[in-house]
Amino acid sequence: MRILIAGCNHKTAPLAIREQIAFDAEAVDRALKAFVTQYPRSEAMLVSTCNRVEFYVARPAHNPPDPRQLVAFLADSHSIPPATLERVMYQHEDVDAARHLMSVAGSLDSMVLGETQILGQVREAFRLAQQAGTVGPVLTRLCQDALSTAKRIHTETGLSTGKLSVASVAAQFAQQIFSDFRDKTVMIVGAGEMGELTLDRLVELGAKHVLVVNRSRERADALAARYHGEAMELDRLDEALTRADVVVTSTGTPHPIITAAKVAGVMKARRYRPLFLIDIAVPRDVEPEVTSVQNVYAYNIDDLQDVVEANAGSRAGRVVDAQFILEQQVEGFMAWLRARALGPTIAAFCKHLADLRADELEWLMPKLANLPQRERDLIEQFSHRLVSKVMHDPVRVLTEACGPDSAAGDVYAQVLAQLFGLKVDEDE
Repeated sequence: MRILIAGCNHKTAPLAIREQIAFDAEAVDRALKAFVTQYPRSEAMLVSTCNRVEFYVARPAHNPPDPRQLVAFLADSHSIPPATLERVMYQHEDVDAARHLMSVAGSLDSMVLGETQILGQVREAFRLAQQAGTVGPVLTRLCQDALSTAKRIHTETGLSTGKLSVASVAAQFAQQIFSDFRDKTVMIVGAGEMGELTLDRLVELGAKHVLVVNRSRERADALAARYHGEAMELDRLDEALTRADVVVTSTGTPHPIITAAKVAGVMKARRYRPLFLIDIAVPRDVEPEVTSVQNVYAYNIDDLQDVVEANAGSRAGRVVDAQFILEQQVEGFMAWLRARALGPTIAAFCKHLADLRADELEWLMPKLANLPQRERDLIEQFSHRLVSKVMHDPVRVLTEACGPDSAAGDVYAQVLAQLFGLKVDEDE
């Protein structure tokens, strides 16, 4: 099996493109099922977060799709010209694809180095693929190894020490705007995990006045109660914006909910008191044009980069240890994959010799009908032992070839198949 990935992240694609190709859970399910319908011998998984969209595929060697076809599929899923995505998407195969997923899960490829939220997001992507029925043994093993890699990195290197996430960086960014939150009203729009993490950090920084705005009143009530704040439903957003000083929004809605027109009306009611908006949602919750309104300051997830880079500098020394763990895990997975890839060849070789033995015994035994049964049994045992000894060295060499030199295993398997005329079933 070959492993492919086509994806983009905060390093390769601007927010304007990332939000165009973001997938919610329902869209993930539709896309995965459509993909395996189009490529029925493939396994597939989609990772879609605020900072990345990545499509992972495992498929038999010499079968479609290739990486460019993955890009084309993603583009078609969002009615975007493939050329638009080809400019911003990276494409990896086999060991590089495996290394990339383990690096993503271990937060080595995250905007916030060492953040742990991505681990849950990869786990959720795997769960959605399992639910859609689009992962098989290869992607299952790869995801399990990626999650194991992440846990080792977090526990053995200290890379994730401290409260690290996009949400915590958003709170740090707000701290650059206001040095003191005690007299400020902070508002969270969206009571999901990201909103909760951000609110938790802002309260630690001293925020006393808290508003929680959410589509579900029950969830807003529960979160607001934890911080002695006030819960409001989304249809009261204008009223909430009139009262807030700092707004952090992350709703997961497909279109902006805070528009320039809405903010213009709100600012008049506020008597143009400054309003700071930090939008960590993808797609964006805040329309970029809001900054044209007087005394409105809006920042999106890509604007957090300066804070992130300062964070990364303090953790650079731990990355070396994390990379060592990563390479160990990648090597282990690739050894498993190579052994699995050689399995059909070994099975075909063993079957070929077993069939030869059965054919020869079928020819021989009628001619030895007058021999005592014990001697006939010894002849059959001899044939078993002979075939096992003939199998032993080729199978041993193939198995040992699953080490670091993956090319050797492929070559030996091809030679063995040609020498014995084996019919290798890759689905074996």
